[in-house]
Amino acid sequence: MAYRFKRDRRNDRQDVNLPRGKVDAVAVGCPHASVSQMQRYAHLLKDQNISVGVEFWVCTNEIVETISRKMGYCQGIEKAGGKILVGTCHNDCPLGAWKFNSLVTDSGKFAYYTPTTVGSKCFYTSLSRCVQAAIEGKI
Repeated sequence: MAYRFKRDRRNDRQDVNLPRGKVDAVAVGCPHASVSQMQRYAHLLKDQNISVGVEFWVCTNEIVETISRKMGYCQGIEKAGGKILVGTCHNDCPLGAWKFNSLVTDSGKFAYYTPTTVGSKCFYTSLSRCVQAAIEGKI
């Protein structure tokens, strides 16, 4: 059973305006994912693999990471090819050094700040669309 989020339906209409093309990175959990969000990420990534050449980063804090590891959520995300960033926010990382051109996020904060802090395009969409972009390597 796939998760379907209420805001996904609203974003389905908004996604019509999303440009199509290659994705370099997908960033979720900004500023910090909760345990329930970690569970959702792990569930959506179950039996999936992040596309080659795409980074999938989840930001969370140390307490949530510890609990999520005990629950197996971090391992599920990592098994799919995702990375857990603990104690920081995507906006505090030197993303410009990675030369990302196209980022996708479910975080309004990250989408707002990325063009000025990183200089890359950043597209805001639903969590399930973010995971889909990470798996397919495109929007």
